[in-house]
Amino acid sequence: MLNQLRKFDQQAERKLKSIFVHQPWLAIFLCVVGMPIALVIGVGVVTAVVMYPISLIFGWV
Repeated sequence: MLNQLRKFDQQAERKLKSIFVHQPWLAIFLCVVGMPIALVIGVGVVTAVVMYPISLIFGWV
């Protein structure tokens, strides 16, 4: 399982590097715009998943 995950990670990294060598503006755009949006979405999802059961327990919903 870990070997498959490591192999997938290496393949994805290799493909992204080859794309970003030819498209440097895409890499910059994804770092400046895409990563912050992904981070905010991830924080929102994790917060909702953690807080929903807590809100049900305390009767807030």
